[in-house]
Amino acid sequence: MKILRGSSDLNLTPKQEKSCKLIIRSAATAAAGIGIVPIPGADLGPITAVQAGMIIALAKTFNLTITEAVAKQAALGFIVGNAGRLIASSLTKMIPGLGSLICGGVAFTLTEVLGWEVVADFSERALQKTQSHINEPPNFDKYTNIIDVDIKQ
Repeated sequence: MKILRGSSDLNLTPKQEKSCKLIIRSAATAAAGIGIVPIPGADLGPITAVQAGMIIALAKTFNLTITEAVAKQAALGFIVGNAGRLIASSLTKMIPGLGSLICGGVAFTLTEVLGWEVVADFSERALQKTQSHINEPPNFDKYTNIIDVDIKQ
């Protein structure tokens, strides 16, 4: 399995790279802010909305169109694939202060990973020019355990 380490692994123009970094970092920061809310489970809906907005913005970067419903489906699919991490981090909110910080960090990291995986998919679609309107979400099956893999350099 190839593990993306960021934009340097992708065939992006400088403009696309700058735009993707801004979109992803903004969404990840917003997700982290939502993730620190000290109520377990209260962050799932808002984080999904932020991630869906990120996916729509990333599609525009590659001149692709995607519906809000498909973007939400992609974000939810990624969240379901990482449900164990999300449940564990949500339960850490039982620890005042520290738990919320941990959950915010998990929300940031998962949103960042999702963003770059979407960029990889959209970049490939744009290069193939086979589909300008996305009718189904990217397939994240190969990435659901991405942060479990030990990265050796």
